[in-house]
Amino acid sequence: MSNIAFNDMGSAYNLTMQFANGYELSISKGHNNYSGPNTAEIAVFKDGKFVRIEGQFDDVIGWVSADTVASVAYFVSRGDLDAVRDILDVHDLQS
Repeated sequence: MSNIAFNDMGSAYNLTMQFANGYELSISKGHNNYSGPNTAEIAVFKDGKFVRIEGQFDDVIGWVSADTVASVAYFVSRGDLDAVRDILDVHDLQS
């Protein structure tokens, strides 16, 4: 992993994980985010641009559990976006 940055955005918090393969995972929680008491919103970036995960209707994916965030982080760090898609398909079924 190249870097982890924590950002206090006032009424929300953001964690950005930058991986050696050039991908970044943004994890946000709080006011004006798609999150709840036990969930967060996530987004994947590469070269400063959103990377839409196939099968998702938006660049930002909301209400993601901690276990799902951990799994997504692992596969983003490996550049395996197909595995991320599969994880999020299961997440969508559980919502």
